[in-house]
Amino acid sequence: ETELTTRIKPFFQKWHSIFSMTDEEAAHLIHQAAPDILIDLSGHTGGNRLPMFFLRPAPIQATWLGYFASTGIETIDFIIGDQFVTPHNASDQFTEKIIQMPAAYCCFSAPNFELEVTETPALRKWSITFGCLNRADKISRDLIGVWARILNESPDSSMYFRGAGYDDTIKDMIIYDFEKNGVKKDRLLFAKKTSRKDFLASYKNVDICLDTFPYPGGTSTCEALWMGVPVITKQGVNFLSRVGETIANNSGNESFIAENDEEYISLALQLTKDIPMLNKLRMGRREKTLNSPLFNAKVFAADFERLLFEMYQTKKEIS
Repeated sequence: ETELTTRIKPFFQKWHSIFSMTDEEAAHLIHQAAPDILIDLSGHTGGNRLPMFFLRPAPIQATWLGYFASTGIETIDFIIGDQFVTPHNASDQFTEKIIQMPAAYCCFSAPNFELEVTETPALRKWSITFGCLNRADKISRDLIGVWARILNESPDSSMYFRGAGYDDTIKDMIIYDFEKNGVKKDRLLFAKKTSRKDFLASYKNVDICLDTFPYPGGTSTCEALWMGVPVITKQGVNFLSRVGETIANNSGNESFIAENDEEYISLALQLTKDIPMLNKLRMGRREKTLNSPLFNAKVFAADFERLLFEMYQTKKEIS
């Protein structure tokens, strides 16, 4: 049992491990337990049990949280999202029926340790440090082209990278692509990811975060906002690429959502023009973020409970 298992297990009336069971055995166990609703939390990720859902062990089946697209399985009735990641006009992207949370489809918790928000580093050195603390495999050549334009139009700026996957080969590729776009190697700063507390503390080195696209940050964006750092993100065309939108809209940072590359560049450069204001907003962003729907677990739980009853009623009416 993991630490997570130990923490959440007492909140359940019954707990069964199906890890060692076949799909047929697990489906039989679930059917015998007779839940009204069964929710998949994995989608098409490693170790999923999607084949079990073909056997329909529960009368209502839904998918939520663990995957950023449709399962494509007709026996899964609903996909749980929100107005940004699963707008109703995108229903053709899903085999499931869209059902929406009133705010964000996900909820984040602040870390369980203390870490102060520090003043924006540009106040000390009077030059901007942009940052990307997302996984390295979210960075494409096209994205580097956009980031390079921002750095080229902000000549004294630099860019700070930290996260998973920045090994020597990937780092060299990133440097190469930036240099092809006119940004010298000495303006690119790389750090290794260590403990979570140390990782979050490194936001003291960053003035403005630039979100990756079309695969935006999720946890990393919420962590940046918790540390007071603004995040420029971009609108998307599907569930995955819209995650940045829902985080920004549900944390009071909707002004940092760009419609296209040009607006993304413009928003980033605009933030560099007034460093005292950049710092003022930074110092109040944590409180604003913690009071937003994105971090309000109590409201989220109540909304999710109502959504379960909505699914139940909707399925009953369809049947």
